[in-house]
Amino acid sequence: MNSFIATVSFPALRSLSLLAKKLELALGGLHLRKDDDGRFEEVPAYIGDLAGMEFALLGIPEGETAEIYIFKFTYRTDRPLCEVRSTVDVFGSNFFVDKIKNERGYLDYSIELAQRLLALGFEGVKAMALRHS
Repeated sequence: MNSFIATVSFPALRSLSLLAKKLELALGGLHLRKDDDGRFEEVPAYIGDLAGMEFALLGIPEGETAEIYIFKFTYRTDRPLCEVRSTVDVFGSNFFVDKIKNERGYLDYSIELAQRLLALGFEGVKAMALRHS
């Protein structure tokens, strides 16, 4: 089983809903809907899925101050990386480069996601390291 993950931050300069719309436009085919199911009840969130990947855009909890929004995806598949690379094109070609699994068993594409979003014109995007548990 291959488990993919990526987490990036955006400066919280605009509304969360506007950022969700910009991400939808940039990542054609992705639809982010407001999380009304309570999955992320502690924070406002937009969620979606595309090509088997789960996406979440997380805002700032009400009553708190923060300077960033978080955008992440997770993807689990039995397919080998070479097959994922040739069939999953959410982020454009050559996104899924060869990687070694991290200490938690994930293939972490946070750096690649930040680079791709910066190339698409998003400002201030930064890769976030996966924390140890």
